[in-house]
Amino acid sequence: MKLDSMPERFSLYQEEPWYSLGLRFFPVENYTVFYYPESQTGVVQIIRIMYSGQNESSHLPTQLNN
Repeated sequence: MKLDSMPERFSLYQEEPWYSLGLRFFPVENYTVFYYPESQTGVVQIIRIMYSGQNESSHLPTQLNN
């Protein structure tokens, strides 16, 4: 997926507080990958990979560890 070259290419997660935190996501087959691109360091932190049928908001952390 080349997250190392274009980490902000995927959409922001539209619900708060994750939208304000800059959480992004993309689908991979039947799963959704949630990640946070750290623009200052260039590091991409994978937050969660979950089955697409799950209630996403109830399984995401409300704070991101930087």
